[in-house]
Amino acid sequence: MNMYPHSSYLTVVKRLDFGDGPGGAVYQHQLNVIVRFIGKNEPHFLDDIREAHDISHILTQIEREDRLEITAVKETRRAVKKESFSAHKIFRTTFKSRDQRETEAQEAGIRREDEGTSFLSRLFRK
Repeated sequence: MNMYPHSSYLTVVKRLDFGDGPGGAVYQHQLNVIVRFIGKNEPHFLDDIREAHDISHILTQIEREDRLEITAVKETRRAVKKESFSAHKIFRTTFKSRDQRETEAQEAGIRREDEGTSFLSRLFRK
């Protein structure tokens, strides 16, 4: 059996008594940290650790955290999309009303210029 060095280390830590009994808090902490590290960086070595140590509860916790993170990312994206749509709608409404006012003002200016001119002069003004 070709054991990954971390598995051997965990076996030694599990046997040591740090005042919390063999397999106590120090071992659980080290197991948690190493499983997370191996899971991210070299997941193919998790089987070596799984053979000698009970890591199912850690893997379940990691999966749950990943699902929560994915859910949080989706909710954030949804909120950003909703806010950007709202901002777009506000700006579109603002510019539309401003453009409409400018158009009306231009039309009013053209009407004022047109008063008193003949139809032919207005037609060939351009």
